[in-house]
Amino acid sequence: MTRTILTGALIGLAFSIALTAVFFAGEQVAGLPFPPFDVFDWTARIEQLGGLITFGIEAMIAVITALGGDLSAASKPAEQLMAIGGLVGTGAVVGGALFGILRARGAGSGVRAGLVAGAVIGAPVTLISHSLNQPPLDGLVANTLWILGAYLAWGYVLGVAYAGVGRPIEAAPAPVETASAAGGRPPPRSRSSTGATSWSGSAGRLPSSRLWAQGWAPLPPTHARASASSARRQRMPLCAQTCPTPATR
Repeated sequence: MTRTILTGALIGLAFSIALTAVFFAGEQVAGLPFPPFDVFDWTARIEQLGGLITFGIEAMIAVITALGGDLSAASKPAEQLMAIGGLVGTGAVVGGALFGILRARGAGSGVRAGLVAGAVIGAPVTLISHSLNQPPLDGLVANTLWILGAYLAWGYVLGVAYAGVGRPIEAAPAPVETASAAGGRPPPRSRSSTGATSWSGSAGRLPSSRLWAQGWAPLPPTHARASASSARRQRMPLCAQTCPTPATR
């Protein structure tokens, strides 16, 4: 279970990094919203979380200053790194939780659960982005399709990944053996050098009728046995067929 959760967290982390790259490309090319920055700005306005965010920014600035970086230019990158880290970290947590829940339930496919997870995350992010940007009606529709559609795609590929690496491996069914009428077990089989399988044991010395009765060797059809007997009589000399034998004279 722990291994499955870690696998889901790593896959969720990787897909979240890819999702961040997609959001960044949409902002640079088409001017679409970049959800990590919107969520970070909205979170910073919450009084209970503002102090935590300020502490994180100050800690990052202290590290950059200790490494000899410029303090005036370090504030903005620190905020951006925290915003992106929040999106990526959320994706890793959701991926690990999703894989763990699906594995505990023994699910074979996680596509539906992945879509639900994408919708649960994407819907609040879309509302937060709308509340900050306040786009017009046409922009509202485009931004909704952009953010929600991207998160649904993220959830879908996460569910597909679970179906490939996270689902439990089903055990192969045990072979069914046909029991014989005498001992309850089939006779042992031996493979010859030519690759043919032969039956050994007491069943191999039984006549064809007994083997046929036990289901091991079918009898030839009646017309085939009659034809073979007629052929043998035709090959016999006429005297052998009509003359009496010395024992009957």
